Amino acid sequence: AIILRKPCKPPTSLKPSLADCGSSNNFLDRANFSEGRAVHNLGHTRSSHQPTHLLLTPDTFVRIPLPGMKNAVAIVHTGPALGAQFAEYTAEMEKAGELGDTAAQRFLFVLQGAVTVQANGKPNPLVAGGYAYLPSGVSYRVTATEQSRVVVIEKPYLQLEKTPAPRVIFSSEDAVSSHALDDDPRLQVKCLLPDDMSFDFAVNTMVYLPGAALSMVEMHVMEHGLLMLEGGGIYRLGDCWYPVTAGDFIWMAPWCAQWFGAIGKVPAKYLIYKNETVDRSARTAIGDRSALRVFRRGTAGDNPSGVYRQRLECACVAGGALQGSRSPNSSRRHRKYVRALDWLGSRCSSDRHRFPH
Repeated sequence: AIILRKPCKPPTSLKPSLADCGSSNNFLDRANFSEGRAVHNLGHTRSSHQPTHLLLTPDTFVRIPLPGMKNAVAIVHTGPALGAQFAEYTAEMEKAGELGDTAAQRFLFVLQGAVTVQANGKPNPLVAGGYAYLPSGVSYRVTATEQSRVVVIEKPYLQLEKTPAPRVIFSSEDAVSSHALDDDPRLQVKCLLPDDMSFDFAVNTMVYLPGAALSMVEMHVMEHGLLMLEGGGIYRLGDCWYPVTAGDFIWMAPWCAQWFGAIGKVPAKYLIYKNETVDRSARTAIGDRSALRVFRRGTAGDNPSGVYRQRLECACVAGGALQGSRSPNSSRRHRKYVRALDWLGSRCSSDRHRFPH
């Protein structure tokens, strides 16, 4: 099948090659293996690094030990070195292998094998499909009970004022009910973390039946980390269209245009991270109130609720203070949006007017 795509804009005046967007004649194109070693295929890869996104395919994975790891290595997918506000990697652990310590909050999702998380004085076993959320400051130990592969997400925690710290969670994907996205039964979402402002990020699994697709091209303030778990399809990132399949990882920067459609004969499934609340720099970003006053001329009584909210939203986004967006089709996201703006309103206000709803 011929896939029509818009080519990437090259960073220089040089004419882009066919690999600039990670294009492939076959969306299931894989690396060839001979005697356990990958064949380089004359330098071709679907992997692509662009200013607003990153596609990493298994043929380009590099494994390294991270500090504190024992009998384990990591495939680092994204992190601060790329400009991301979080780190995500796949830990490949031998039996009795261990993860290192971190001061950040951590999310674990078991892809293969089994691990035990020793926390709160008791062992918590996790098998494939099981996951754990471990807040900052909690003492724990992660040990593989057999050869295992685990997705690890780490992010410095931002605690909002008057908001309790998040709790430890041990669960499994099978224990979470799914719901249709945008009322499309062919696209099912499972939210693995609670809808609670104590949590400053979300992790979901999304399943697309063959032929299902997002209803719109999204562009928003949130960033994403996405690992394809099953099936495949076409992902639009920025001005590029990529064939993707199980094992691929995608990082999307804020406001990166994004869209996905599942193709093939089996459902497509991925694990996706997104930040949902105020950015870590919010407390400093809103310290300079002079810029905000430009958007806040008049009082709450002089402005309809929507206009007042829109002005404050524009100011906070322009200052890098807001990490979250409103989706008219997502009540969960809207609730977080409203609460984040209310918090910003109380912090940014230089007058005594209550931020209207």
